Amino acid sequence: MLTAIYLQRRRIAFGMFFLFLAGLLDFGRFGMWDYPQVVLLKSVLFALACGLIAALLIPLFPAYRQVFEIMSVSFLAIRIAEIAGWAGEYGRLFDTTWGFLLLAVGFTLLHHGVYGAWWARTPIRLSWRGVSRFKTRAAPDRAWARLVPAPDRPGDYYSGTLHEFRPVEDADFSHVLRTRMGGPQFIEQRVRVTRNEAGRAFAYDFDADVSDRNRDLNTGNWSIELRPLGNGTAVDVVEEVIATTPANALLFWFDDLGGQVAVSMKRVLEDRRDPTILGWLRRQVRAAA
Repeated sequence: MLTAIYLQRRRIAFGMFFLFLAGLLDFGRFGMWDYPQVVLLKSVLFALACGLIAALLIPLFPAYRQVFEIMSVSFLAIRIAEIAGWAGEYGRLFDTTWGFLLLAVGFTLLHHGVYGAWWARTPIRLSWRGVSRFKTRAAPDRAWARLVPAPDRPGDYYSGTLHEFRPVEDADFSHVLRTRMGGPQFIEQRVRVTRNEAGRAFAYDFDADVSDRNRDLNTGNWSIELRPLGNGTAVDVVEEVIATTPANALLFWFDDLGGQVAVSMKRVLEDRRDPTILGWLRRQVRAAA
């Protein structure tokens, strides 16, 4: 539980900051800034309470984790609207009959604006690079067998969702990598292995046979290096995507995707439950298989 909370620290801190600002605007009204210590204390306690609730609920309901950052920004917008005069008799937006409807519509529009699929139809792209480093008590040969895809044993790959890693004869790529997405659905990538030092390092470039508009979203590279330790293995993983949407880049950042990968790999290697978003997604895929 604590690991899952730590991996969501960016999301929780972001939400708490905006809720703190909303608290300042709310608790400072009606002359309360004559008592600034009270306003600050109430705002801090409000932000801490909401952050604690988020820390408890996000690991339990990861599918709804984006609600926290959208809600926190919405709360600040509500307080600004109230100060601007969009309020009822007692200075509250929710004193009006349309207040709750406005909140629901505003929340939906904000969520769609930040995380909506419409970003894929725009030319705006951001590069993303995730770095995952960890040490495990697993031996180097076990780490290699579980963390590096192999054509003859795709089921050994740590994710549990690799369907095949099939070598092909092609001038542009060397393998086809297919990953289960649940039920009959798969993601297929074309892979060109660029480094293969057994037991030490493995790397490949990847892309997908998709439209020109979406090709950069599915183009990048992945690499792993293993170093034996006295009582285990040190692992470095780097993944880069050339051009992803701002929505994906923001979600990757809030989720600390590099950290998620490190924890997920380490837990699988050591036969412990995977508390990460990646572990949760894989359990959903397996359940739908």
